[in-house]
Amino acid sequence: MHVADHRRLFDRVALDVGQPAVTDVPTDQALATYDGVGPRARAVEALYFHYGRYLAIASSREGTPAVTPACGPHGSRATSGTLDLVDWPVHATNLTETALPLFDTVDGLGLVHRAGDVNRTPGWHPHGSPWECARRGHRRFLETAAWLCQHVWEHYEFSADQDFLRTEAYPVLATVAAIWLDILADGPSDEPSRTVPAHAQVWMSRWGVWDVLRHTLIANEVLDEDPEFRKRLVDTLDRFDPATRVGATSRAATVDPVDTQRSLRHPDPLLHLGTVPSAEVVLAAPEPDEPVTPIPRPRVPDDVDPTKAWHIDRWARLGHGDHAHRLVRDLLRELTPPNLMGGLSLFHAEGTVRVTAAMTHMLLQSQWSPDETVVHLLPALPTAWRHGRVSGLRARGGLTVDVAWRDSRPVHIELATRQAVTLRLRAQAFATLSYDVMDLATGRVAPHSREGDEVRLRADGGQVLRLTPTDGGGR
Repeated sequence: MHVADHRRLFDRVALDVGQPAVTDVPTDQALATYDGVGPRARAVEALYFHYGRYLAIASSREGTPAVTPACGPHGSRATSGTLDLVDWPVHATNLTETALPLFDTVDGLGLVHRAGDVNRTPGWHPHGSPWECARRGHRRFLETAAWLCQHVWEHYEFSADQDFLRTEAYPVLATVAAIWLDILADGPSDEPSRTVPAHAQVWMSRWGVWDVLRHTLIANEVLDEDPEFRKRLVDTLDRFDPATRVGATSRAATVDPVDTQRSLRHPDPLLHLGTVPSAEVVLAAPEPDEPVTPIPRPRVPDDVDPTKAWHIDRWARLGHGDHAHRLVRDLLRELTPPNLMGGLSLFHAEGTVRVTAAMTHMLLQSQWSPDETVVHLLPALPTAWRHGRVSGLRARGGLTVDVAWRDSRPVHIELATRQAVTLRLRAQAFATLSYDVMDLATGRVAPHSREGDEVRLRADGGQVLRLTPTDGGGR
């Protein structure tokens, strides 16, 4: 019964990165001999990917409380850093149901502090944590609610479920946004047009609060809710500084290299939340005449786990597949115990689940807006995975995606839609190879256009599209 129950969810995704079809090497021996090279190393990496999904299935099921493997050292901050960890890969790896317990927990965490508790403002934030870690004397961490809202919003982006947005997501987003609209304060005199959080952890706060305000605004517009509240959101976002600059002048979406030495557990603000778990930092080719501002490598060591897992995901989101894979190799060789629980202890799954999310981002990334969905195919494929196949991954906008590739180029792509959607498909191979786009239901070519590394099209709900290289390949 246990096997059948897990298999119903587990078998939705298949991954082949060059591993043998069958291996009889025990896990501890395979890990002990892992060197990052060859088919047996690929087998360990694929096993680690799937084990993260297995842990998500085992620790978060509908009708049960959300379970976290450990209580973090920062009191109520563990709510944001650990409670939600199983949600990182669940939507992209087709385990949407396992996110539901977190949303139930979010409702309970409201332990709702109303007017008179925090600056006499409406809204809510978690007080303490499910594990009573707050007894250690740590202060409330107001940004926790904004962090948790990221997952509520992501569920809507992936599911495209309007009922969920109206009845569950928007009420939570709006109440969290309300408290921040009241406690935000004008910034320093040298930033007169900016607005920053009036609390500590400024870099992390800015990303989290910026996200929740923007998502609340989008939901408000989609649902055509309270216009006065919408006006307050627009006005605040117009003055808000999400802290995505380098130094004093650069406009690049990255971080001040000086600040990257502040913390080991949370290496830099680009992680909070611009690359992971958010999807706001978008990989985009520069215009031909546009100067490129390189993203500096943070001077933060990659040898702290689960910080390394977070680094892997960040580099995957930024398109550095070989560097992300090198960190995967180092994690498996140096920091992973025989039970594959990559974390701060033998029974801490945080690192494992985060690496599963990172591996997924090597293969597929997506962004959503009410107007279109952008899907990046093989955005950070490492050289070590130059041949392979993955099926059953999910993209924002209600899409299911299968991709097979050879010599690092897609040779077979299938997209199944849940609802009508305008798509921008991105892959490096699209810039040099022509692809046919077929509607499998009709057997006819689906209308589409192509520009640079993008294929653009409009798909109906319930449609399955297949992209394959045109005979001859090149233009």
